[in-house]
Amino acid sequence: MKSRKPFPRWIWLLAGSIALVILIFFLSKQYTPEALHHLALNSELQDGVKAEKKRQYLTAERELKAYTAKAPGNDEAEGRLMIAAFYNQDFQTFSAQFTKLRDKEMKDQELFAELNRLMTKAAFYYPSDAIKDFSSRYPVLPAIPDSAWDNYFNRNPADVDAKEIYAEELYKEKRYSRCDSIIEDILSSHGDYIPALAMGASVNRKEEDYDKALRYNKLILEINPELPDGLASEVLTLLLLKQDADALDVALKAYALDERNAYVKSSLILAYHYNDRKADRDALIQKASKEASDSSDQKIIQYALDVMAKKEKFRN
Repeated sequence: MKSRKPFPRWIWLLAGSIALVILIFFLSKQYTPEALHHLALNSELQDGVKAEKKRQYLTAERELKAYTAKAPGNDEAEGRLMIAAFYNQDFQTFSAQFTKLRDKEMKDQELFAELNRLMTKAAFYYPSDAIKDFSSRYPVLPAIPDSAWDNYFNRNPADVDAKEIYAEELYKEKRYSRCDSIIEDILSSHGDYIPALAMGASVNRKEEDYDKALRYNKLILEINPELPDGLASEVLTLLLLKQDADALDVALKAYALDERNAYVKSSLILAYHYNDRKADRDALIQKASKEASDSSDQKIIQYALDVMAKKEKFRN
């Protein structure tokens, strides 16, 4: 039998060149700049939706904001952005999304039902007409006596926002035990109410019940594992428990998520301090001091400085 004569090398090169030309022609038709832009946008949308479903709400909000800015009108993107904003406690974005969606007929009934459930929760974050009328009778909130608050809650037992307002006043007055009681009352019927959980962590740190404070921190982060303020609060609790290495890990995670947040920066400064990372601490103090945009941010950064200078009681 005769052996088959191999094709000359130039034939293989020609065939390969023809195949490459055909491939390039095909791709040029399929992947125009417009098509590539659409693919990139779709990837952004899917990343945002996936993050929201995994409760990575900060990531989701950033991805979905970027997507809706370039391609507004997508019901799923707008709805998922509204959900992410709520769990990030970003009520400016939440309200803007509600305005966009309130008159729209949504095809995705599951998403529609989820948004309706969220609106029921969100109602407790806004002051009622009753509390506005009640508080307007007094020149300032601290002027309202406990007896008046008690009478108000007897008439309006479900006014969660009013209870939060009262708890904040008690906290400012350093009446921590009564503040904690109000927080527990809120959480008995609204266990996922983030402001109450956050205040619960703060007040229990003041009462030196650090384990209870940490439980509140964990509950916040079960709801939103990427909430920067929730992570920063957990850092402070861990430092008080003298779990300094864990505190630093959490502080670095929070800073990676939101390096502009003053509370995050303040807690990381303290985590660096108690982990004896002085160079990192001092560099961040300098950066944070320059970036403090208003008196509120300045006060938050100053707290960390006062703790280090032992002007503010923190831990033994």
